[in-house]
Amino acid sequence: SYQSSFELVSGSFDEATVKIVGQDINGNTSSRLIRFPLIKATPNQSSTLQSKSMVVNIPKNAMSAPRSIALLPPSEFAANIQADNELIKVQGLGLLTPTNLEFLVPSYGKIMINRPLEKQEALFVQNSSSRVFVPVTYLDGELLFKVDHGGNFAIYKDQKAPEIHLESEDEGEDLLLSGFNPKFVFSLQDLGTGIDDVQVKVGVKSMQIVALDVNTYEASYSGHLPRGQHSVSIISRDKVGNQSILKAMASVSGPIRLSAQIYPNPVREMLNVRYTLSRSARNLSFKIYDMAGDRVYSSSLKTDMNITAVAGINEFQWDLENSRGLEVANGVYILQIDTEDSQGYRDRVRIKIAVLR
Repeated sequence: SYQSSFELVSGSFDEATVKIVGQDINGNTSSRLIRFPLIKATPNQSSTLQSKSMVVNIPKNAMSAPRSIALLPPSEFAANIQADNELIKVQGLGLLTPTNLEFLVPSYGKIMINRPLEKQEALFVQNSSSRVFVPVTYLDGELLFKVDHGGNFAIYKDQKAPEIHLESEDEGEDLLLSGFNPKFVFSLQDLGTGIDDVQVKVGVKSMQIVALDVNTYEASYSGHLPRGQHSVSIISRDKVGNQSILKAMASVSGPIRLSAQIYPNPVREMLNVRYTLSRSARNLSFKIYDMAGDRVYSSSLKTDMNITAVAGINEFQWDLENSRGLEVANGVYILQIDTEDSQGYRDRVRIKIAVLR
């Protein structure tokens, strides 16, 4: 096979001809003439390109400057397009060239195909840098469409449904949701016709969906979910009806729970605090007050790297010094521990401490 390129230059005619001449090693020659529509489109008037199977109407003000535009037959000419595994090509329709052509306003066209698109089939226009799905309407044996740029028009079959992934899913573990205004993040990807619709439900309740970026979405529900396990389903369809369903289980736990023990008590040198969290906390703080209600010491997860707030047992020590580093006097004090989880639930424990040196 051979490849050649040429420059489009249109005069006053609406048709161009390419002559291909070949010669074998014995000197035998053969030639072929290929005719195709070629026009000089200008900004101040509308133009029409028409072949046997395809028509493109370029409206007024679609061009920023005069330009030669051709509609090449698909069996003879092709853009340099890299194939992929997402779509299967069914039928080439025509090459609107130059392929880097961009219209300021959409152009309208029709393809004489004498049949509606079959299930999973779709029209695309593709150049060397992108491939774009083109919505069509079938009417009286024609596919009607609009397009913004030049490229190869072809019908493809999209046999692959969208891919769905939970961003926070751990294999074998439930999705963790808040009981109040729950939300979670998931991703969708479809390299064929693209995402057309997505629905998310927790149980039988529909969730609201917000796009965070091209492929990432957040599902949320305004209200309260009872404690326990709930089914979550994500249903997504592409633009030719291929459907994917992802099902998962979600656990809704109650408010975070905090319990604590201290020893020794009375304390003479170092107080040990053992505290247990029902799940990891976003914030945790220790405050110690005297019996007059004045705070003598404070520390928190945000200010002390030695403080932990993981699910299960944690430990903390107080050296009986106030926030200025001075020893506290003998007497009775109140230890207050406050915690808050990522869902905004809070819990508090207060314990009396006797300092006796």
